[in-house]
Amino acid sequence: MSDPSTKERLLDSAERLFAERGYAATSLRELTQDAGCNLAAVNYHFGTKEALVLAVLERRVRPVNEERLARLDALEAAGTPQLEDVLRAFVAPLLERHRDGAAVERVARLFLQLSTMRDPELQHYRLFQSTATRFVAAFLRALPEVDPVTVYWRITFMIPVVAMSFSDAERLAFLSGGTASADDTERALAHMVSFLAGGLRAPEPTAGGAA
Repeated sequence: MSDPSTKERLLDSAERLFAERGYAATSLRELTQDAGCNLAAVNYHFGTKEALVLAVLERRVRPVNEERLARLDALEAAGTPQLEDVLRAFVAPLLERHRDGAAVERVARLFLQLSTMRDPELQHYRLFQSTATRFVAAFLRALPEVDPVTVYWRITFMIPVVAMSFSDAERLAFLSGGTASADDTERALAHMVSFLAGGLRAPEPTAGGAA
């Protein structure tokens, strides 16, 4: 097997270091030393640090979103899918990749980091735009009894819940004293779909905030 290209080494090092040390705390010099190349290689392949981190996310996000949309296409070809079906189409592609390695965990951590930053160059949400448009429409169709504005709120709450759930594989084992494991992907999917469906279907809050 041939050695990975300079571009792939940069992506691999950036994914790992940004997730472990933090995007802002990792310098390009540290990153290129880890990848075994020079600073000019970042400029040549990506141009900027911001473009590099977006490429890191895009490499992992694109196949997940393609699978999500393929599953949603199949569901909608058969009729109007139920809420749980839409949620499974959204979550299952992540769970399947999480089972096969640490990449999803690293990217989930990175996504959460970038979501707290106010850098106009870090428009990472654009990577999800077409997928989000399709799934928001599917959630609205599956929840005709819920006010659309309420659905938007709840989807906004749902996204970080899903990302956080994949950001630390050891959290569940720690909280459960080892009696539950995130490696049990079938059970993980069932619990996540049940939890998210309950939140999306919850009664409208009153003016005081109570349901």
